Amino acid sequence: MKKLILSLGLSLLPVCNTVFADTDNQVGVDNPFGSNVIIFDPSMPASEINNRILQIYNQQNNPANSYSVDFSDNRYAFIFMPGKYGTASSPVDVRVGVYTSVVGAGQKPDDVVITGAVRTQDRPNLGGVTTVFWRSMENLAIIPTLGSLTDGSIPKNQNVWAVSQASPARRIHVMGDLRLNDVSWSSGGLLADSRVDGTIYSGTQQQYLTRNTQFKAWNGSNWNMVFVGITPGSQIPAGNWPNPPYSIIDKVPLIKEKPYLVFDKVTNQFALNVRTRRKNVSGTDWHIAGKNLPISSFYMVKPGDSAASINAALRQGSNLFITPGVYHLTETINVTRKNTIIYGMGYPTFVSDTGKPIMNVSDVEGVQLAGFMIDGGPVSAPVLLQVGTSPNNTTHVDPVFIDDVYCRVGGPNNYKSTAGSCMVINSNDVVIDNTWLWRADHGSNVGWTQNAGDYGIIINGNNVKTYNLMSEHFEKYNVVWNGNGGIVYEFQSEPAYDVPSQQEWMDGNINGYAVYKVGSNVTTHTAIGFGVYTNFKNAIWMDSAILAPKVPGVNLSHIIGFWLGANGNSGYRHSVNNDGCGVSQNSRLCHYSKWQ
Repeated sequence: MKKLILSLGLSLLPVCNTVFADTDNQVGVDNPFGSNVIIFDPSMPASEINNRILQIYNQQNNPANSYSVDFSDNRYAFIFMPGKYGTASSPVDVRVGVYTSVVGAGQKPDDVVITGAVRTQDRPNLGGVTTVFWRSMENLAIIPTLGSLTDGSIPKNQNVWAVSQASPARRIHVMGDLRLNDVSWSSGGLLADSRVDGTIYSGTQQQYLTRNTQFKAWNGSNWNMVFVGITPGSQIPAGNWPNPPYSIIDKVPLIKEKPYLVFDKVTNQFALNVRTRRKNVSGTDWHIAGKNLPISSFYMVKPGDSAASINAALRQGSNLFITPGVYHLTETINVTRKNTIIYGMGYPTFVSDTGKPIMNVSDVEGVQLAGFMIDGGPVSAPVLLQVGTSPNNTTHVDPVFIDDVYCRVGGPNNYKSTAGSCMVINSNDVVIDNTWLWRADHGSNVGWTQNAGDYGIIINGNNVKTYNLMSEHFEKYNVVWNGNGGIVYEFQSEPAYDVPSQQEWMDGNINGYAVYKVGSNVTTHTAIGFGVYTNFKNAIWMDSAILAPKVPGVNLSHIIGFWLGANGNSGYRHSVNNDGCGVSQNSRLCHYSKWQ
């Protein structure tokens, strides 16, 4: 059988197949992932790699004047096989457009070393970096030599990863500096399980969560920078919140890192490395071997698959590897077996076409969901992703982990999108590590009645933890938290821009819906690092940004509010219930240190 390295699944590009060279560092391998996954190996010239990446980037970036690319069906992933790519004089320039994942296939990040850049670009005519969504990089090392695509004054030894929501960097080793902005405002983000030899520059980032990462120094702040489980010795500037607005939590209470793709030279096939649970830890988990699950243990979900074919594979005991594409479902995917891994690469997207949930996960141990999107469809589903059938008292040693799973209601070019709620979490002990739940404020078929969506997430389970929870623009509460023992490190939200009138947006006798509501029966809840920003088009007020019961065990701290603009007669009056500052045209910034 012919060994393939590359297959470009683009209508505007010719299909091109290349054979791996058999060298000491590389062996022949088939591409099992389909035509939208492009595999590079170090025998390829830098110019060839750059040309192929640029063809896709030009299609997936479109920085000039249109959001159409951001809501297309195109999905891609780049896999770099173990080895070294580029030199100082002939760098590899990995430009990352929308719906694109860049993945190293080594056992460790330093097994794939790219001299040049893995970078994104500002879009001055399209909201700057605040609309740079849905792209990722993981499990590789970068020697930065190229700087910025936009600003020539940015030093060449800075790798520019200028992104906003749903664009994580995981398991990355930057052998230089890392810059999290380009020119314009940016609204990320997540850096996790990584190492930066130099300085991290946050620049225009409004907020950011940095978790289990080592760096030489941190430079910059705006509204909220949250650090969790940072390697001791990493230099974070001293001060007291909000000067600077740094929230520092020494150890992450519970984490199992997202699985990552590897190429196993012993078996001559790809595998997914599943990580080990860790409790109360700081720093990366690179020293832990993990467990390689061969690709043969996965059902390869490809365009054309249905819920029926996916469920049949799950019933037979397979894990799921979801390849890039958009999957329109008429039935629900049911995950009932413990220790099931569902892993997506290249932002594969499930759409509910018939008003049924996209995925139901039973109340079982060890399930891990990672790296895919769920979209509302033309018929509103009550919930798109549900974990656990109903609230219960079952505790989990190895709970469900949800990594880089994103929800969208509205925006796509090719279908209308509505939903009652993006996620409902009924199981206890669930850990959500980076999510963005977004009712679209731009794109196609967007408007108060066109892309209706009530809730971002409803959490009924106890002891649920979220790291980097972002939920925006829903028509009622962005977050409802009914379970006890919840922990939140970094939360960002904006209420809906397009509320028609105050009369249509009342929570009983309360003006507006808070973005974050802790249920009245909750007795314990800890949340650190809030960002709540308003941009109402009409004269709309919220009485409170956050609602919570006034009991000793509910602690909310480091709350930032900001009035972004739009209607001059709008904003919110208090941070929590009737306490703390609000935001308005005349008082745009609010710092509220602690509420309990």
